[in-house]
Amino acid sequence: MKKLFLIIMIAFSLSIIFAQADNLRNLPIAETDDFWSPLVNPAALDFGNSNGFAYVGEDLDGKNQKKFYSLFFNMDGLSYVFQRDGREDMDNDRHTLASGVGDIGRNFYLGAKYDWKNKYIKDGFLSWSALWRPSNMLSLAATANDTGADDKEYRIGMSIRPFGMREDLGRKLTVSADIIHAQLDGEEADWQKPIISVSSEIVDGLYLSAAYDLELEQIGLNTSLSFSNLRIGNLFGFNDNDKYVHGNHYINLTDDNLHSLKELVTPDKFYIWELKGEIKEQKSGFKIGPISLVSKGQTTTKDVIDKIKELTEDKHITGIIFKNPNFSCSFAIRQEIYTALQDFKKSGKKVIVYADFLSGSQYFLAAGVADEIYVHKQGSIDLRGLSVSLPYYKDLLDTLGIDIINFQSHEFKTAFNSFSENHMTDAEKETYEYLLQGLYDEITAMIVSGRREKLKGSIKDIIDQGPYLDASRAYDAGLVDYLIYEDELMDLVKKEYKIKSFTKENDTEELQTQWHKQDVDKVAVIYAVGNIIKGKGKQGMIIGSETTAKAIRKAREDKSVKGIILRIDSGGGSAFASDVINREIELCKEGKNKKPVIASMSGAAASGGYYIAANADKIIAEPATITGSIGVIGVFPYFERLYEKILINWGTVKIGEHADFGVTHKRPSQDQIDQVTNYIAKSYDDFITIVAKGRGMPKEEVHKIAQGRVWTGTQALERGLVDQLGGMDDAVAEMKILAGIKEEVELVDFSGYENKMEISFDTEMYFNRGYDAELPQEMQTLLDWWHNYKLYENEKALMLMPVKISE
Repeated sequence: MKKLFLIIMIAFSLSIIFAQADNLRNLPIAETDDFWSPLVNPAALDFGNSNGFAYVGEDLDGKNQKKFYSLFFNMDGLSYVFQRDGREDMDNDRHTLASGVGDIGRNFYLGAKYDWKNKYIKDGFLSWSALWRPSNMLSLAATANDTGADDKEYRIGMSIRPFGMREDLGRKLTVSADIIHAQLDGEEADWQKPIISVSSEIVDGLYLSAAYDLELEQIGLNTSLSFSNLRIGNLFGFNDNDKYVHGNHYINLTDDNLHSLKELVTPDKFYIWELKGEIKEQKSGFKIGPISLVSKGQTTTKDVIDKIKELTEDKHITGIIFKNPNFSCSFAIRQEIYTALQDFKKSGKKVIVYADFLSGSQYFLAAGVADEIYVHKQGSIDLRGLSVSLPYYKDLLDTLGIDIINFQSHEFKTAFNSFSENHMTDAEKETYEYLLQGLYDEITAMIVSGRREKLKGSIKDIIDQGPYLDASRAYDAGLVDYLIYEDELMDLVKKEYKIKSFTKENDTEELQTQWHKQDVDKVAVIYAVGNIIKGKGKQGMIIGSETTAKAIRKAREDKSVKGIILRIDSGGGSAFASDVINREIELCKEGKNKKPVIASMSGAAASGGYYIAANADKIIAEPATITGSIGVIGVFPYFERLYEKILINWGTVKIGEHADFGVTHKRPSQDQIDQVTNYIAKSYDDFITIVAKGRGMPKEEVHKIAQGRVWTGTQALERGLVDQLGGMDDAVAEMKILAGIKEEVELVDFSGYENKMEISFDTEMYFNRGYDAELPQEMQTLLDWWHNYKLYENEKALMLMPVKISE
């Protein structure tokens, strides 16, 4: 925006050297969709090419008219135009407020404008217009100007692009014809002779148009030059005697990326991407009314994938340099990024990674996609495999006099074992060994896919010899291609890839070159991110049963929505809340609002996270998604011995055998323990029944692969818990099949968090006090347990996966 503002200031300063005619007859109403739209055909304002600012100066009979000019202020669907009439003792300055609407039909637009002179706003006149573009070869338009005045004008126009079916040739030739019916002083007049025009963008950025008005016997010329966001042009008018009648000189500045003469000489560039912070499915923060405050260090998976797609489509970007990548995300999200970068490379583009230091997770992605990896000469690569280490507090709690009753549907459901056990159980070891092996297989496969010929040994041996604290060891092992200093990076890339230019920007807002916008069908995306609780959720942090169920219901009842994609990144939570959400998914399969639902699993969709996916028509997971954990747990701490140690005595009066059910100052009775145990067992039976129904599997088969066991996406596919491996793009492709969608898909966020404004702020600036606030693991585990206990303190049955594998 700073760059655009600077261009505006320079261009506006230059514009004073130009000398407006109110004669726009020669601009065809069916073709014109640029900044002239509010005056020529307001319906085109919503087409998408009118945005920006324009200055128009006037020249009459070869003389510069400095006191006559127009200013255009255009945005999507709305415009204000000021036309200055500089004649002395006259009050003829003209104001125009115009609007266009384009969502009333397929490629059909309506527009209106209101014109008035200075203070006489009540005496203004209303005009109407319409635009229809049924194909890329044909555009039709009609206008009714100053309908309440004695002098009014009706106009119809047609434009044809003979080569419109090809996007690269459509603007090479346009032929237009307009006819006008004018009514002067309230008296009818015949239809006038037509205005014929021919236009061409011979090369990108050079536009030429010629028109002949058979009624007035005048010739009109329109020429312009475009440079990215800047367009400069002239309108000329001549009579039949070749006498110069009028002219307009204009400067147009826009956010859209115009076809530019620079395209002819712009060199190929590498995009420098310093990707940092946390990548997640939804940004988390807190709301103040309609404003959402989020941490500046967050970005979404969608943002990253969309950026890669933009760079893939940018013909001047031939490569990406990931410079010191330092981002955190789940293994599954890295796989989605990997897939997008592989598509980027299929177009012949290159990926380079330079880093001072690479963590193991940063390295396996870099190895999978990079054509070359450069590391600082004193850098390192922390490649050393995967592990899970957990603290166990039973002996500590026993010393303190705190007892924990861990209710487990099965021995593999181990989320609270850290507090009920004094060591890792055999079931835990089996779970983690199988899970880590699955993730290890995915990681090694990715590394080998990108560096198969470069590795100096088996990938297992190379990992076992890590970490590579000395960068030269990494080089010798074939893990990297060059050891360099950062200041040598650009010269090396120039030499290796014959590149002369680098950039941190790319063109995103493209000019709408095709007349016929492809029809789209709406698919709702509902993000389910975080722990699952009863009640309302918090964006990017908590899945609230009330919020998410309402979002699913809203999408289900919206007739314009063809299907629902439930994007899950959750390790579960409340069994009750999970069932409330699952019920809304089930309702999508029946009744008049029946529509397909696809569960797209991100980093995790385990336990309660799997429960809410079980009824989906299709389940799609990344190979490294952590899923399964089909089981139920509950936890009950009591402090009877602790109170005795610290000399606190309790007294109780009750009416009802179990009125004191759940108190923490004494051990629960065996009858009370049995009640919870039976409830956990029933909840588990309900869980596998839901899965069996949703997956079309016998209940006994579900039980064999359930019992709290945790799987990767690949392992879950082998066991029938998911249907397909892939990411969000795969979910969209599958939705088109299930919903019978033949058009393009528009993904609409239905998650229930309507943020009218998002403000990012630097959390370190406000919360960092000059020390590292990261807690030791054993303290962090206790803190997490206390957080979960408070989050679910009124819940008797929980669906939580046992561990979150992080970087």
